[in-house]
Amino acid sequence: VRACLCYETSDRDGPGAFAEGVAENVAFMRAHNAGDQHRLRGLFGMHASFTLSEASLDTISTEAVSVPGGYHVHVAEGPADQPRTVAVSGRRVVDRLAIRGMVGPDSIAAHCVHVTPVEVEVLAQRYTLNDDERARPGASRTRSGTSRRHAARSISRPTSKTKITRQTAPSSRREG
Repeated sequence: VRACLCYETSDRDGPGAFAEGVAENVAFMRAHNAGDQHRLRGLFGMHASFTLSEASLDTISTEAVSVPGGYHVHVAEGPADQPRTVAVSGRRVVDRLAIRGMVGPDSIAAHCVHVTPVEVEVLAQRYTLNDDERARPGASRTRSGTSRRHAARSISRPTSKTKITRQTAPSSRREG
C-alpha cells in the first residue's frame, strides 16, 4: 500500500488556521519525503485557488521550497472557481499557480473541470497530474510516488505527435 497525503490549507478559517496548516504540511513533508522510501509521501495541500489570498500563496510557495515534494490543489472544480480567482488575483487558476512554480511533475491538479485547452497544455507541458490519472495502470512514477502522464515527453521540445487529452467526469456523475 502506498499513500500520498496532504493537509488542506486555505484562508477560510482565518490566519491562525492557515499558519497551522502551513506548518503541518511542511512538518509532514519533511518527515516523509526524504530518503528512498516511497510508501508514504506528502504533498503541500491547498484548497481551491480562490480560497487563498496572494499573500497566502506566496507564503506557501516560500515555505514549500525548504521541503521536497509538490502540491495538491483543487483547480477549476466548479463554474465559479475561475471568476472568483480572477477577482482575487487578476489571473486564472492555472496561471496563478504556474507563476509560483506550483505546477510540475510532483503536483496534482485535482478536478480541472473548468479549464481551457491552453491551461490543459500548460499542465501537460509541466507534467502536472489531474487526480484521475494517478490510478492509470502502468504509468511511470515521479519521485513523490505519483504517476506521471506523458512521461517520455520532452518539456522543451514537444513533438507534433504529442496528443494531449482532457479527462472529464462521466455524465452520470452525481453532484451532492
